[in-house]
Amino acid sequence: MNRSERIKALQTTISFLSAELEELQKQERAAERIKPIHTQPEQPKPPAAVKPIRTETPKPKRNWEKEIGQIWMPRIFAFIMLLGVAWGFKAGVNAGILTPPLRLLLGCLTAIGLYVIGKKQIKQSRIALGLVLLGATVTTFVLTTFAAHYLYGYLPAAFAFLLNIGWIALGIWLSHKHRSEWLAIFVGVGGYIVPFLINSTQPNTYVFVGYELLLYVSLLAFATKHAYRWLYYMAFGMLHITLTVYSLVALQQLNLPALAVVIQHLCLLYILMTKRDSYLQDQIKVLLSSIVITVLWVASTDNNLLLKGLLTMLTLLYAGAYVWERQKGKIELLHTVFFCLSFYSLTLLVIDTVDNTYYPLAWLVQGTFGLYMSWKVKSHIKFIASGIVYALGAISTVLTSYTAVLSVQTLAWFVYLGTFAFLVMKLKATTKRDLSRLSTLVLLISTFIFITLFGSTLMQDQDFSIRQLVISSFWMIYALALVFYGNTKTEKMATYIGLIVIGITIIKLFFVDLFSVSLAIRSVLFIIVGTIGIFVSRVFYTKQKEVPRVENKEL
Repeated sequence: MNRSERIKALQTTISFLSAELEELQKQERAAERIKPIHTQPEQPKPPAAVKPIRTETPKPKRNWEKEIGQIWMPRIFAFIMLLGVAWGFKAGVNAGILTPPLRLLLGCLTAIGLYVIGKKQIKQSRIALGLVLLGATVTTFVLTTFAAHYLYGYLPAAFAFLLNIGWIALGIWLSHKHRSEWLAIFVGVGGYIVPFLINSTQPNTYVFVGYELLLYVSLLAFATKHAYRWLYYMAFGMLHITLTVYSLVALQQLNLPALAVVIQHLCLLYILMTKRDSYLQDQIKVLLSSIVITVLWVASTDNNLLLKGLLTMLTLLYAGAYVWERQKGKIELLHTVFFCLSFYSLTLLVIDTVDNTYYPLAWLVQGTFGLYMSWKVKSHIKFIASGIVYALGAISTVLTSYTAVLSVQTLAWFVYLGTFAFLVMKLKATTKRDLSRLSTLVLLISTFIFITLFGSTLMQDQDFSIRQLVISSFWMIYALALVFYGNTKTEKMATYIGLIVIGITIIKLFFVDLFSVSLAIRSVLFIIVGTIGIFVSRVFYTKQKEVPRVENKEL
């Protein structure tokens, strides 16, 4: 191949490579134009929070078959069985078959048998039946000890007393082991009765009161530890019952039982302040009842110095408890309770120091305190009892002769009207509309009576005409205040009572004052009544004129 041919071949090769290069560049540019754009995938939106729908869990239906068959039938038939055993025992005694030692042996064997069977029933998951048998075990041991001491004289009083304490301790241990409040209540009642089963020619008051108080403290601690609210109530009530019975039968002086009741109250306060439980309101109810009963116990001793000392101690104690609770800032209800108890004790202390003319005032304060606390802790029984005390104070205040403006009666009237207005305000905040209306009516009528008595007493040294002028003027001012308040606050009851008072004043004006007062006083009286009456009508006129003005503004 000559040189020209080689040059031509190279030119051809270059042209081919240029075409190939150009083609590759076109493909590359096309690839860049259609290159996919990588975008972040959209994150799914979290679902909107769905508000949980509150569904009330339906109360499980009571299984009457289980409740009757497993709980009540064992108790009933255990009682029937004990009656049968007792009658069989009596028949054997009447026939001369059962001698005293054999009777006591049978009693012990029966108690042991009941215990063994009861434990077996509990192991077989028959809890209710087993607990009934365990309770019957303690009862049988106590009755057997009573028979050996009281009926047959085999045991001295001290030994029988200690033996019965041991049986009660056994019952408390069993209730603790099996977590049974019912068994603890059953044994606790038996424990309170034990001293009455001892035949002693010289009963020792210190031993009796000391034993009952020690038993109470033990049951109180046991109930607090396991949160047994019904045992808490039982222990409190049974101490007062046993002390009352013993005082009526064997005592002339009540100082020692009263001291035991004071210690009981201090124990209740200590438990409330240090070991509050889920049944706090029950603890407060017991404490409120306890302070009233404690004061009555100490007052029954006829030792005025002891009563003053107790009231002083309670006033200072609850004032300190109030300050302590406020600083801790734990439970607001306890602040109110301690403040009211301190005020209650102080009121009784002041009343005990002064004359008996302050008794209506004391009843009003006590009743108000009780009504307010029963409303706070929602206790219907306390509400009824406090209502009776308050009604007694109110009736005594109304019926007591009102002879001087600056007197205890005036103070009692102010306390009555002020506390009653406070109670009416509390009632209006509740749903008890009928009771609220009735209370409002009683308050307005009571105020009308007080205004009449106050005006008459204020002018008792003046002429009859002056007295009638003042009374009628007071009535019209009171009516004006009621109508104004009723129209302003939309209280129809106040408006209606105000109109009734106006009607009574007009009747008095034309049928009494017109014929009994002098011409000058009659003139002044009619001018005053007429002027106030115009003001009353002006209140209604102003009320009616306000409505179209508001409507015009809206238009």
